Amino acid sequence: MLDVDRAVLSVLPTDGLRDDLTDYMRGIGWSITSSGRGGEMWSSPHGRQVGIPYQLTVETPETVGVLTRIAADLGQSARDTALVLRGQWIDTFAFRASSDVYIRDTIPAKAGADLFQSVWRLLRAAATTSLTPTPQISGKWSAQGDEAIDNARFGQTERGSYILPLLVPLQRELGDTTDTLNIGGHYHEPPARRATRTLIDALDAVNRVIIQPESQPSSSAVADLVQFGVSRELITAVSSIVKHESVANLDIAVDWADRIEAPSKAPLHLTIPSDARTRLEMVAPRFKKTRMPKVETLKGPICLMADRPGDTIGHASIETSRNGRQSRVDVILNREQLAQAHDWFKSHDTIIVQGQVESTPKGLLIRTPQRFNSLNESMIFDE
Repeated sequence: MLDVDRAVLSVLPTDGLRDDLTDYMRGIGWSITSSGRGGEMWSSPHGRQVGIPYQLTVETPETVGVLTRIAADLGQSARDTALVLRGQWIDTFAFRASSDVYIRDTIPAKAGADLFQSVWRLLRAAATTSLTPTPQISGKWSAQGDEAIDNARFGQTERGSYILPLLVPLQRELGDTTDTLNIGGHYHEPPARRATRTLIDALDAVNRVIIQPESQPSSSAVADLVQFGVSRELITAVSSIVKHESVANLDIAVDWADRIEAPSKAPLHLTIPSDARTRLEMVAPRFKKTRMPKVETLKGPICLMADRPGDTIGHASIETSRNGRQSRVDVILNREQLAQAHDWFKSHDTIIVQGQVESTPKGLLIRTPQRFNSLNESMIFDE
């Protein structure tokens, strides 16, 4: 196999390739002109024709040729087209362990082993805390969280110090060709996206609250960090990467899947310096389990708004995890809160709400929230 073929096949999604390809082709104006026993003939707006076998997969010999012809019509390389296909339903993280003192594109074996192991722990910890925020997982990984990231995989390492791609496919719960986020005014976040969003939110919070400030975070800030998905396991995983002398910085870049609307306020790039190791090691022991308060703290996106102009109160429904189970909790809000909630609903912000949860015939309800605000506008960044 030619190197160029390997470069194309290495970045293609392994599941649903044909559906992803034909969805993409429809989106850029291609159409079916004829069909036969083995496949379909497609035509581009420029008149180029390409045959698409019904059984097109990564292993199909025709795959690279098909992509090459489609890419030629677009004026780009087959690999670029393959990257577009991969990016439709996969959140991609690039973890770059940078150093100027070692041979380019290599990493010491110990540091490399810790990078692979720790990146997996980061994702697994975020998948667990995305369902049930906890300061310390202590081996009690969420089975539901593990299932959400069951198809995650590492891609081929890329040039640039040492770059490890982490690919997290998103669930297509309502069909391969349907946008799963906005259905009839509802907002839904696939389980894998909930995990990846929690991962980047937690890493951003660690950077802004633990690493950047000159002082140690307060107890209330530590409690708020837990709601962002930060756990002792996540902190120690980051520390395990940057502890090596060969690693000057850990750079993290994220490329959100195109078919699922990206978190509007989540950062696309983070840098954690190696000198953060001491601070991380000092803070990690403060993340430990405590007695659960009567007032519950829940987080998640607003999935539905229910209010009418002129009413003094209305409802915002939060899609969240409660006691390890996916739940919807209605929150009663006043007119001032509703105005802000509508903005957060449109931007798909993650909401943090505190209050006593009641079980009613219509479902779970918080009548008087003690706290209702965007996680990205949490008070911990203002301390």
